[in-house]
Amino acid sequence: MTGLPRSPATARQKLVWAGLSVSATYVGSVVMANWASTHWSALLVGSLIVPAGTLWAGVTLTLRDLLHEALGTSGVLAAIVVGALPGTTGL
Repeated sequence: MTGLPRSPATARQKLVWAGLSVSATYVGSVVMANWASTHWSALLVGSLIVPAGTLWAGVTLTLRDLLHEALGTSGVLAAIVVGALPGTTGL
């Protein structure tokens, strides 16, 4: 039955699932940035030496913004805490 409006609960559930997937991807990008910084050699950008994990900065910041749209400030703070836990640093 297409054409029927969705219930608010269904839309809210989709938003929560989208937020959880972005959250998992965000934490994964933080782990990858840490892993790349410790296992890949530094990059020479002009006269600067940049840790390889810096390549993930754009991805991580974009995902953080998407997470904020989906789950709000509390969702972002929870994902930052999970990304900063000792077991998730990739070291």
